[in-house]
Amino acid sequence: MKMAGQLRELRNRYGTGHGRAVVHNITPEVVDTCVHGALIWSRWALARMQTVLMGAVQPLVDDLLEGGTFYGGNLTERLQAANITKLEESDQRALGLAVGQRAARATFNVRIEGILACSEVPSNWPSAYREAALQGLFINPDGQLYTDPEHSASGAALLLQHHPEPDKALAELRLLVADASLSLEFEISSGVTITAMEATTPRVPESAQETWKAIADDLRQRSAG
Repeated sequence: MKMAGQLRELRNRYGTGHGRAVVHNITPEVVDTCVHGALIWSRWALARMQTVLMGAVQPLVDDLLEGGTFYGGNLTERLQAANITKLEESDQRALGLAVGQRAARATFNVRIEGILACSEVPSNWPSAYREAALQGLFINPDGQLYTDPEHSASGAALLLQHHPEPDKALAELRLLVADASLSLEFEISSGVTITAMEATTPRVPESAQETWKAIADDLRQRSAG
C-alpha cells in the first residue's frame, strides 16, 4: 500500500505529463519497481473486490427480503464477510431484521445460519442484530404479524439466551406486536405459534419469561378477536 501510495507523488515529481522542459533520467530499475508496485496493488484490489461485495450490507438485505436463493453456507459466508460486530448498529439491525423475516418464511438455510448459529459463538452476534432478528421472526416487512409456526418461538428463545437484556428486547417486541395487523397466514396458524411459544417458555431467560407469556397472551386475545 505504501509503494502504491507513492506512485502519484513520483509521477508528479518526475513524470512528463505536466509539459516539463527537462525530463529526469529514470533508471530501468525504478521503472520496473513502479510497474510492479502498481500491479501488486491492482491485483490485490481486484482479488479483494469479491469479498467486499459479498459483505456489502444492502445487497444482502435485498437478497434476503426479495427472495434471493441461499444454498448451504451462502449466508454464513456473506455474514462473515460483512463482519457484523464491526458494523454500525443500524446495519446490524438491518441485517438481523432481514434474516429474521426471511427465516419466518421457512427458509431453513437462513434459519440455521442466521438464527441457530447465534448459539455457537455468542460473541459474534451483537445485541442489535439479535433484537432485530427477534422482531423479524414475528413481524414481516409490511408491519404484519407473520411467523414460522414451527420455528419462530424456538428461534426467539435462542436469540434471547445470550442477550444482555432479554426482558427489554421482549418489551420492544411486545409493543411492535400490539401495533401490528394480522397477516392472513398468521390468522390461519396463530394457534400453532402460540402453543409453540408456551412450550418454549422454559428456554427463555427467566428474567424475561413473564413478558414472553404476556406476548403469547396478547396474541391469543388478538386471534380470538
